[in-house]
Amino acid sequence: SPTGIAIRLLQQREYGLLLLIGVVTAIVTVVDPGFLTTGNLKDILVRSAPTAIVACGVMLVVVTAEIDISVGSLMALLAALLGLMISRNEWQLSMWVGVPAVLFLIPMEDRATGPFQVRPAFRAELRAPVAGFLREVCCDEGDRVSAGMLVARLDIPDLPSQIAQKRSEVREVEARLRILETGPRYEELAEQRKRVERAEGWRDLAKQDLERTRLALGEDLRRLDEQIVQYRAELASAQESLARATKLRVRGNISEEELTEADRRCKVSRAQVEQAQAQRKSRQALGVQEAEGELARREKELADARGALTLLEAGSRPDEVEAEKARLARLQEETRFLESVQPRLAVCSPVPGLVITPRLREKVNQYVREGDLIAVVEEPAALEAEISLGEYDVSRVEVGQMVDLKARSLPFETFPARVDRIAPAATQGAAQSTVTVYCSLANDGGKLRTGMTGHARVFTGRRSVGMVVLDRGLRYVRTEFWW
Repeated sequence: SPTGIAIRLLQQREYGLLLLIGVVTAIVTVVDPGFLTTGNLKDILVRSAPTAIVACGVMLVVVTAEIDISVGSLMALLAALLGLMISRNEWQLSMWVGVPAVLFLIPMEDRATGPFQVRPAFRAELRAPVAGFLREVCCDEGDRVSAGMLVARLDIPDLPSQIAQKRSEVREVEARLRILETGPRYEELAEQRKRVERAEGWRDLAKQDLERTRLALGEDLRRLDEQIVQYRAELASAQESLARATKLRVRGNISEEELTEADRRCKVSRAQVEQAQAQRKSRQALGVQEAEGELARREKELADARGALTLLEAGSRPDEVEAEKARLARLQEETRFLESVQPRLAVCSPVPGLVITPRLREKVNQYVREGDLIAVVEEPAALEAEISLGEYDVSRVEVGQMVDLKARSLPFETFPARVDRIAPAATQGAAQSTVTVYCSLANDGGKLRTGMTGHARVFTGRRSVGMVVLDRGLRYVRTEFWW
């Protein structure tokens, strides 16, 4: 409202002085109407010129929050020197000596200026130590946390199952390694030797079966040979009978049926001969294959049993023991890693401060990858100002110098600070580089917020106005033109 604006303006010292001057001017004008005439105002300005000139010089000192009590003595000295020069008509000398004297005798506070940004002195980014689901969030934006306080908790659904599985694999490999290092037991060796003896016995029986099979084969072949001879004799007799029957039939001595019967007997005898020959070939081809196959199988079993006995008697190979030890070490390392993940599921704040992450509770049940940002914790009571100064001003800045900060959000308040450290490297800019100066900043009233910006003045020492101007000019000329 207009009333509120007027009250806020009157609370400012500058506006109060302007109002007081206006009131005094109005009162004097009422008492003496000739006060605001042109001649009177000109006379006032002429009489106030020396004071105004001195005020312009002192203004530079006052603006920089300093004080100068040598103004009166300097004014008297310079007035005397100027009067002496004027009385002798030395105007040019007075100009050439007076102006430089004023410039080099009036002191001022030299300063380096630049923009600043407020940052927290203590800041921690809480990131996910492992990939998982954000199951629990204990804080929200604006909540205060202490060092070590739980902020969030992650969850890996199958982590307990993986740990149990790895532990079982470790126990299995440990048992296997003990077996390899201990070697076979006496009972195992005795049992394997018995297996070898049994395999030898079965092999010998197979050999005997093979001999018997060979003898039986010889007997079968002889019987078949005799049967073939008999069938061949019968075939020859049948062929002779068929020939006689054919001649008799031509003569008409026998009937057709008798001739057909003689032909049938001949074909039967021929079929019997062929069948006996085929049986002999089949029996000879089959021979002792089955017995020989059985003997080969039993000899293989005997060889396998003897090989197993040899391996048992030789014990475990060193390479197998080393391989099992390496596997055990790998499984133990995987188990330790999985077990170390469980304590890291609790995300705690390493520093005290306020949680500044917006809508933190809305992240519950979200999946986060390893290294993803969960929350940010800052301490607003301890702030730090980062001032960006031009590289031409940094040479005058030292640690411990006083700094005045004026934030854009608080234009009527000045915050004192002190230079803590200066960045070791410059930041590349469009025209020239800048160097960052760090200042510790008290925030007792809590008016400042991280991220605020403004203008900073670093007081680098008292020098005369002439020395300041001369130094700036020489720096520019020597840098840009005169090498």
